[in-house]
Amino acid sequence: MSKAKQSEFMAFYEPIHEGFVRFCSAKSFGIMDTEDLVQETIAVTYEKFEKVRDKKALLGFMMSVANNLVNSHLRRKKFKGECSDNAMNQLEALTQNPEMALDIAFLYRQIQKLPKKAQDALLLFEISGF
Repeated sequence: MSKAKQSEFMAFYEPIHEGFVRFCSAKSFGIMDTEDLVQETIAVTYEKFEKVRDKKALLGFMMSVANNLVNSHLRRKKFKGECSDNAMNQLEALTQNPEMALDIAFLYRQIQKLPKKAQDALLLFEISGF
């Protein structure tokens, strides 16, 4: 890929990286690995970067891609069983505090019980800081 495309992509992506990772962490909790979701989303976005008309709306585009990837993963997950101990272990590693990790896990589980629009609003505003 061209250096110009890489530079342009990174110029738009770097300012939104931190909030986007928080969004992915909340969106993927108990469903899939956060790092996998972030990496897959970046790869898809980079491939389609030239098709994004308004580069300032890159965050919205990436959130749509992440939502689609999570939904796709959920459809595939219906056909196999999976344990979410991995999600708890990741939270404990991030927080270095098992009690806080448990609180976050309870919070994410309750968020998943909300209607889709309420989930998205809560994840975007409170957790991702947008």
